[in-house]
Amino acid sequence: MTIDANAATGHWPSRPGGRATVGAVWRALAAAGIDQAFVSSLESAWCRNPHAPNAKLIEDCGDHPELSPVPTLDPTVHTWRDELAHVARSGSVRMVRLLPAYGPYDLEDADEMIDEIRLAGLAVQVQTRLDDPRRQHPLAQVPDVPASAVVALARRHPATTVVIGGARGAELRAAAAEILDLKLLYADTSQCDGMDGVKLLCDAGLTDRLLFATHYPLFEIAAGLRRVLDDLDDDRAAALLGQNAARALWRRS
Repeated sequence: MTIDANAATGHWPSRPGGRATVGAVWRALAAAGIDQAFVSSLESAWCRNPHAPNAKLIEDCGDHPELSPVPTLDPTVHTWRDELAHVARSGSVRMVRLLPAYGPYDLEDADEMIDEIRLAGLAVQVQTRLDDPRRQHPLAQVPDVPASAVVALARRHPATTVVIGGARGAELRAAAAEILDLKLLYADTSQCDGMDGVKLLCDAGLTDRLLFATHYPLFEIAAGLRRVLDDLDDDRAAALLGQNAARALWRRS
């Protein structure tokens, strides 16, 4: 079982070729041997209120039981409680996403929301980076959210399953001891590139806390797979490719 913990659908300004539909994304993932995936909306990053892209994401994923939609929430939108209740009622949502780099808030501002997300029985993904900075327009630079800020959030909310999305490998290695100290804190491998990037994280003891992710369509599926399959033994590869995500995310009430 291979589970992609961080894929996406929609249009992205620096990605040519138009809008990546849910169907097209799933066909590409399935063709690469991926069995299940968590899918978010790229367009929600640019919406002050993410309700509309969330609703479309959930509707579009309805035709694909292999996909779990990951709606975006923003604690500064005054209707966030209604939005959380709406997505929780959908029955297909297992995880919601925060994009603090694209919203006017710090993670400390999301503490009340995190408590409500936990009570709703959902995990939370905090995306630290969406696009490679080298592809960003020089007049539209979006700074990364430090992985350490997500670790601090998880420490304030130890009963909530938290996923660090899109962090660089060096940041995760630096935070390895703190990640291991928090039983419900995970990180995806979507942007852990570089020589032996994922292997070094496993060598630091993080094998059971890493979730395979492609970040498709912004990144290539094959690149995400190869950094796991080429560099890890079978047992560690199996843990990253599906076992960890099934335990932490997919099998949620």
